Amino acid sequence: MSRDFRKFSMLHEIYKNNELAALLTIDAAWMNTILRKIVVPPAIIINSLNALEKTGDFKLT
Repeated sequence: MSRDFRKFSMLHEIYKNNELAALLTIDAAWMNTILRKIVVPPAIIINSLNALEKTGDFKLT
């Protein structure tokens, strides 16, 4: 996740028959669809994200 919360990545682990079958990395960003620009999300989103428990591999970039 970028330090200003504009961009983020998610890693999904896909299992089949209890065996890891695929890793899927999704890169995304908050976008103002009117301005068509990547923007900082609203404060309520930032506060909510800050309150979440982080995994061991969580990092700010």
